[in-house]
Amino acid sequence: SSTISAILINLTDGTESAIGSYTGIEASLFTAATSNIYGYFQSSSFTNTGGNGALTQIQVSSVTMTQGDTFTNTTSDNQWATAANWNSGSLPTSYTDVTISTGQAIEAANTTAALANTIIVDSGGSLTIDETSSLTVSGDFTNDGTVTLNSTADDFSSLIVEGTATGDVIYNRYVNAYSATAGGGWDGTGPPVAMSIADFISDNTGVIYQVGDTYALGPFNNLTNQYEYYTTTTGPSAGAFTAAKGYTMATTNTNGATVKYTGTLATTTQSIDVINNNDANGGVGRRWNFVSNPYPSYINGNTAAGAANFMDVNSAVIDDSFLGLYGWNGADYDIYNNTNAAFSIAPGQGFFIAAASTSNTALNFTTAMRTTTGSGDFVLGPCLLYTSPSP
Repeated sequence: SSTISAILINLTDGTESAIGSYTGIEASLFTAATSNIYGYFQSSSFTNTGGNGALTQIQVSSVTMTQGDTFTNTTSDNQWATAANWNSGSLPTSYTDVTISTGQAIEAANTTAALANTIIVDSGGSLTIDETSSLTVSGDFTNDGTVTLNSTADDFSSLIVEGTATGDVIYNRYVNAYSATAGGGWDGTGPPVAMSIADFISDNTGVIYQVGDTYALGPFNNLTNQYEYYTTTTGPSAGAFTAAKGYTMATTNTNGATVKYTGTLATTTQSIDVINNNDANGGVGRRWNFVSNPYPSYINGNTAAGAANFMDVNSAVIDDSFLGLYGWNGADYDIYNNTNAAFSIAPGQGFFIAAASTSNTALNFTTAMRTTTGSGDFVLGPCLLYTSPSP
């Protein structure tokens, strides 16, 4: 009953041409997929410059078999990790096309590492990923319902989509509290999804700390060496958050609180220009740039964490004298680099780096850096090396 849909891909421009679908494929064909399988097609059945109708030999690099599955919640516990809750009777894998139908509410909880090939959340359906859990989608993600990611001071959920992503998700991200103590409190943050600043302020009124008309929220300008806090006047007109930009923030609750981000998630490499303005503006400028992890997932911080990681990708962009990233721990800055154990950067985590060049240079966050492995953020210190003076 297996079906293969054959597609030719032009590696030059990425265009695809469907050849056709074939049913009744035997299991041995799939088993042999990692070997050098050769298939024969009439050249007249697809565009071919030869055009002589002769048999043309092609090499198949891989064969992937997927199976559709629907969440049924048979046990009524709403849990992704309960096999009986799925129509197939088994948990989805990276080869499963998952559908969450209208009226179904599913939760990935209790350290669930959920997998899917593709996922569709229908209107009226919902998926919640708790702070200890993650979801990795090998193909496309489509949300017409509600998808929510949660976090606490100790843990942050992750969502990784390898294909395309359609529809908004909600990320409830933990942010440290304001403190009246000199140098205390606050947090380095950034948008884990695309969102306007006006909508963010509106959705989090009473959660973001506020003094008069000024919010405890704003980016850092390294030309003037100043944080530029949003106000009731400037916030609504500030446009959208900039992906990979850092924003300082503080919440009203003494134990910190979660703020709500709602928007689309990035599935491609994200870049932001950084610059060394230390010698600019009569010496007032700084080399320090406030940036952030733009994904709703952890990213590998250094070589020990993974082959694709922030430090190795961006080492040439960062000043050799300050080779590392500087994370605010609530009282001071900790330095994270390649000299110690593995560390990951939490979703929407802001931090400082020192730019090497006096010209704008791209700092890159690649999709290959993404990981579901991590614990805590820089306030808790996932991998404390040593402290440094404030940049």
